[in-house]
Amino acid sequence: MSIKSANINPFAYQYASLPVINNNEKKTNIFTNKIQTSNFFDNSINTTKPNSLYLKDDILAKCLPNSFIAKYLNSGFINKQIQNNPKIQEILNAKGLAVNANLHNVLEIINSHLIPTYTYAKLIMKESGINFSPEDYTIMEQASLLHDIGKIFIPAEILNKKENLTQKEREIIGLHDILGVELLKNTQLNPKVLTLIDSHHKCDGINDNSILTQILKIADIYSALKENRSYKMSMNEEDTFKVLFEKW
Repeated sequence: MSIKSANINPFAYQYASLPVINNNEKKTNIFTNKIQTSNFFDNSINTTKPNSLYLKDDILAKCLPNSFIAKYLNSGFINKQIQNNPKIQEILNAKGLAVNANLHNVLEIINSHLIPTYTYAKLIMKESGINFSPEDYTIMEQASLLHDIGKIFIPAEILNKKENLTQKEREIIGLHDILGVELLKNTQLNPKVLTLIDSHHKCDGINDNSILTQILKIADIYSALKENRSYKMSMNEEDTFKVLFEKW
């Protein structure tokens, strides 16, 4: 059972120890706690061994995060879900968009955002002092790796726009959480994974006050602020924590 709290203060924990992930630096393998010169997380999704996709999701997400993402981020799976779930087309058509799945939207942020968010979220859980259950860790691992999968349906020109977004464009980007849920709802994923995906940008999401939801939000925002994106430069540590304090 996930532990819930009405209002968690993210800075009651040792967040200052969160590492800055830089793809040009050596990294610590979080599974062996040793520095490695080859980047464990930079294995290309295109080199995933087919047999690894038949492992259970909990094992894939924990030990082979790129392979876990590959299981759900492929045209065969996505086309099947689109065909079986008309809600996806309804959501997009309501905003004047056609159903156009651009996998590159998410493929390009695997190492820059999804893996860091996954790493930060697990570090926060570990350093919190809370006795999270193995199920809680499994839910967080899977949700953090898939939380932005709905962005495959968002036009790249909006996602990468350097200028300020219009109100309509903000609304379109805001669809990625529910689109992600609809894409994954007819799978064997734990419903609690879908809850986190649905809630990671909402202030009134389902079970929004759960600790897991708030940790995913913090990890997601922290990662985003530390990244270079088309519309912004990476923030330094001081400014990053200032933004987080303002949000909580």
